[in-house]
Amino acid sequence: MKIQISIILAITFLSFTSCKKESTIDFNNEVMISLTQGLGSSTTEPIIHTVDLPYFDITNYSNIESVVLSVSDIKTYNDEGDVVGVGTFELYDLTNEKTIESSIVESDDIDENTFKLSSNFKENIPQGKIKLGIKIYSGGDYHVQCSNIYLILSK
Repeated sequence: MKIQISIILAITFLSFTSCKKESTIDFNNEVMISLTQGLGSSTTEPIIHTVDLPYFDITNYSNIESVVLSVSDIKTYNDEGDVVGVGTFELYDLTNEKTIESSIVESDDIDENTFKLSSNFKENIPQGKIKLGIKIYSGGDYHVQCSNIYLILSK
């Protein structure tokens, strides 16, 4: 019993000590930063949601070769619940008030959009501390939502 408790405490300690300032998962050559959970919109006009990070600074991550946006479980539907249209998500630089070029993730009009990635937009991220947001919109009069959005940095 004492050994089990010691193992649980050791695992818990290692879990807490491996956390960074942001909510991250580190897989040696890849860092996944959770930006938000459960995001949606029901308007044709783009809406910008602030993400759950106090700031982001690409210069804090050395030897990064790729930065992509990952959006999971994208769903689009009308008031009757029918799957329709395209849902669009983009990383937004709130500090400089502009979309980060090439960070777009779009769903297609099918039921299964479990995991979609943007292109690599590492070269388009401003150097230094910036506040991030997610720009979300639909192509018509329908709802768009997702489960999770991550920023994935790869070496």
